[in-house]
Amino acid sequence: MGGEILVESSPGKGSTFTLKIPYSPVNKTSTEDQKTINDITKEYKILIVEDDETNYMFYEALLEEELDIPYTLKHAYDGQEAIDLFNNNGNIFDLILMDIKLPRVNGYEASKTIKSIHPDIPIIAQSAYAKSVDNEKMKDAKFDAFLAKPVEKEDLISLIKRFLK
Repeated sequence: MGGEILVESSPGKGSTFTLKIPYSPVNKTSTEDQKTINDITKEYKILIVEDDETNYMFYEALLEEELDIPYTLKHAYDGQEAIDLFNNNGNIFDLILMDIKLPRVNGYEASKTIKSIHPDIPIIAQSAYAKSVDNEKMKDAKFDAFLAKPVEKEDLISLIKRFLK
């Protein structure tokens, strides 16, 4: 590498060490490389809209155990709270898991409102009442995917990774 170490010493006074290292600038990172670096280091923000605390804790534990990308979770207890988060904070989320049967504002209406503000945000609908899901309302709400509860962990993780990549 061509470096040097210099020593100046005086008896009773001490020593001074000087280290000389040659410097040559590194090529700048290409835009594509920077995008890859950003993708690797990005922390995704996931909103879980779920009125049942036990279900939320299940999702939280499942994602912690199975999801191998950096993320943070936010919890909304009903559709109105989810809408308010978007109105007050802008599009800070990368993905939403939305229960359909919610107090105050149901998942259909919350999704429709959020999609009118941010049409590109992926929303995965979920319901324990899969047989009573209204396909016309699902289409109108513009959900990107649907999972029946109880959710299969492989299906959930696969969908999350698909939408976050």
